[in-house]
Formats: sequence, structure tokens, C-alpha cells
Amino acid sequence: METAQRRSLKGDFRGEELGDGRWRFTAPGNAGVSVLLHHARLERLPAPSCAAIALEWDERGVLVTLAFANVTQTFRAGAASILEPRDSLYSGLPLARFDGSARAFWRRVFLLSRIPGGAGLLRMLARRARRGNS
Repeated sequence: METAQRRSLKGDFRGEELGDGRWRFTAPGNAGVSVLLHHARLERLPAPSCAAIALEWDERGVLVTLAFANVTQTFRAGAASILEPRDSLYSGLPLARFDGSARAFWRRVFLLSRIPGGAGLLRMLARRARRGNS
């Protein structure tokens, strides 16, 4: 049995019914994060905005919990998508980052590769560096 995937988002989410069981929740103050729900079994919202959205995907679809100021509302949706700006999307991943000297080095390499004969010069330098490391 596969475990469910969960995701919780906090912010001032405003809900908008798009028709045909589709809803969009956007949080402008939360770096433009929005949640799209399809085939949602949701009649109406108890308040114009919610403070948090919890999503739990399983084999039957998505269990959605909306947290309002003094009440929570839970319902099912067929599918859910979270749209996040790229900056916040990759912020939690342990990706390699270049320091200032590494960025300067690569800037010079790409500058050299653009000038006529620069690519050949880079190949020659790379060959010499490889021979020196052997």
C-alpha cells in the first residue's frame, strides 16, 4: 500500500469558483502561490479567505482541508495542483550554489567562448590542465 503525499500551505488564500467543480485559491501575499482544485465537492466557503490549506493525495483523489479563522472545512477533490513561483519552489532543495569567485570564473569562461577563437583557446587550456593533473 502506498503512503499518501501531504502538503500544507499557509497564507491569506482567497477562493474563487471557476465552474464545473473547479476552484482556485490564491494568496497574493504568499509570493503568488495558488492552488487549483478539479472535481471539488465544495458547495460554498464559510468565509472569503482561509488561513491555511492542507492537501493529502491518495488513490481516491485529494482530501482538502481549509482552515478559516474559527472553523475548518474538509472535502474531496479529484485532483489538485499547486502553482509556486520558481524562487520558492527550489528554496528547500540542497542545490549547489556558486560563490562570487566561481561566478566570476564562469563569467570569464563564457565571455571567452563567445569571441572568435575563444573556444579553441579554452580547449587548449583544458588539455594543458588535464595533462598537468595526470
